[in-house]
Amino acid sequence: MGEVTEGIEKEPWKLNDEERKKINDTYYRMLDDYRAVSEHLLDELLRYRADHPTIARIVFSRQPIIKSLSGIIEKIETKRDPSNKKCKPNYSYSELEDIIALTVLCPYQTDIARVITWLKMAFRVLTPDSQALQDEPNGRRAYHYIVKAADHNVKSHIKWKDVKCEIQIKTILDEARDAKTHDYVYKERYGSVTEDLKKQFAVLTTALRGIDER
Repeated sequence: MGEVTEGIEKEPWKLNDEERKKINDTYYRMLDDYRAVSEHLLDELLRYRADHPTIARIVFSRQPIIKSLSGIIEKIETKRDPSNKKCKPNYSYSELEDIIALTVLCPYQTDIARVITWLKMAFRVLTPDSQALQDEPNGRRAYHYIVKAADHNVKSHIKWKDVKCEIQIKTILDEARDAKTHDYVYKERYGSVTEDLKKQFAVLTTALRGIDER
């Protein structure tokens, strides 16, 4: 609950004690299923990579494999924060789509389309193609697909039916750019990135994208 001063609550978008308890209970109740689904989806992706090693060059899960409880709380409150340009005042735990997350790295942009085609056959894909590409002003670029386990797998593991996973698909050079600019992307939230550094990262983005396109 936000601090209260003279009867006025500060930061009312912050999660209250009851909300935190519900999130905590749900998180730990589902933890084993999150791990199981993450392992299952990763295994499927690794099998695809084994069959198509020149297309899906690298496949990996986020570390830690399951988004931390503190990270979940932070994300929900950030989404609710009215200073956020994309504020969602009623954003809730059930809307989270990246408690588990996997990444596929491809050598070329043309490989990405082939991975997406396979993705739709292997899993239940919830994201329309028109909304998948996230090409942000700060230079981050990747296809983000929200998926669930395929129906035939859910029949054997009924609790999996509500578990979502975010799968990012991007080129190796886009990943290199993200690795180089990680501090910029996250420190930018707190206003600690200089204009000179932003310009340097813009140059890096332009150079790497030029190589990708060629």
